[in-house]
Amino acid sequence: MSSHNGAFSGFTEPTDMPTAAIAIVFGLVWGLIIYNIDRFIVTSTGKGDGTEAITWGELKGALPRIIMGCIIAISISKPLEIRILKGEIDTQLQLKQQALKTEQENAIDAKFEDIRKKLSIEKEGFLDLIKVSEDQYTESEREFQAELKEGPAGSSSNYGPDAKRKEILMKDRQNDRDRQRQIYEPKISLVEKKIEDLDRQIALEKEKIKKSVSGLDGLAERITIAEHNYPAVSYFLTLLFLAIELTPIFFKLMLIKSPYDYLSDNYKQIELAENGIYVDEDYYEDKEGIQRELVRYLAAEKQIEEKREFHDAQLRITKHAISKFEEREKEKINQNPDDYISYSS
Repeated sequence: MSSHNGAFSGFTEPTDMPTAAIAIVFGLVWGLIIYNIDRFIVTSTGKGDGTEAITWGELKGALPRIIMGCIIAISISKPLEIRILKGEIDTQLQLKQQALKTEQENAIDAKFEDIRKKLSIEKEGFLDLIKVSEDQYTESEREFQAELKEGPAGSSSNYGPDAKRKEILMKDRQNDRDRQRQIYEPKISLVEKKIEDLDRQIALEKEKIKKSVSGLDGLAERITIAEHNYPAVSYFLTLLFLAIELTPIFFKLMLIKSPYDYLSDNYKQIELAENGIYVDEDYYEDKEGIQRELVRYLAAEKQIEEKREFHDAQLRITKHAISKFEEREKEKINQNPDDYISYSS
């Protein structure tokens, strides 16, 4: 179960085979780790006091193991939780990503809105100036054409003094329009280029947002969605794994001693005796009022005593040899003192 949960924690996309392979390897390693930790917790809990009642002393002694069991239960329940709720979590995650994307895109649009508005107003101003000259030219051309159609009274030609005057006015306004175009069309092109650059920058910013939002798909985010939107499922799965992890601990504390336990204790005592290990329980009381046991390793004590006696014997023999050597040398000096005395001239 721990292996499956570990694999689920790293495998959120079923079509990604490299991710699946990594998740499987991680799941196997995770399962072995949890198995060994569980085995240590259960085997190190002990058997309690041999009665069905769980005393405060037993709970106090088992508290570190209970805490470790709770941590393990919570850590292995979450991956299974997000796997069970995968469809619902994917839907909520997509909605959350879309909302975050829209919010950040709106923030970017608001950030560049003033710049875009200024450029648009500037462009519209240039276009209005050109339009005024265009309208003036169009009006003068219309008046000239109307004059040609009407013609002066008593003239065989439609081109009279008024038509000539209106033609001159039309050409002046045409020249004015051309000048306005020469002046403002390059400026309009420059403003349009700035708008294009701005649009390109906005598109780039939105693309970055898209990538960052798509990364909002991790284990922590999925666990958060599951706990927030489906708290009942989260709580019951956690309670289930707490029961699985803690039941063996409490079960061992509630075990009563059976004939097997006495035979096991007897076997252990025989093993201790055969190996020269002696345990005297409640031998003394420490400063905190806790009864401590005395453990004696008889074989080791025997070897230590033998080594001590051997060392003491060697020391006595060495002293005796030095004493005899000293006596012999003194005797030699007494017999021939001149052999040991030299005179300097």
